[in-house]
Amino acid sequence: MTTNSKDIESDISNFVTKMNADRTKQQEKAEGLKDLCNEFVLQLLDTVESVMTDVYSTSNEIAQNRFTDISKVIQNIKYMEEEKENFKENLKNFNNNFNGTTS
Repeated sequence: MTTNSKDIESDISNFVTKMNADRTKQQEKAEGLKDLCNEFVLQLLDTVESVMTDVYSTSNEIAQNRFTDISKVIQNIKYMEEEKENFKENLKNFNNNFNGTTS
């Protein structure tokens, strides 16, 4: 049984391709899980905000001020999440454009 260099190169290339595909698949799973966690946090914030709104309508001035502070934090978190998504999209577009011009 003889093995030539083309067979070895092909085997190595196939192995590297499979490893890259496996790595990409794992990264996609991790991204999906991270996105799922982020979505859960945002839903939790919506629930907290809703409960706080109910509390706000029946509470005294000190509690209302606390609610306003908490509400601002929640809105900032939501805003940062939106900005993160915009940044990811812009980065993806940049990478696509960059890779398109260099290939």
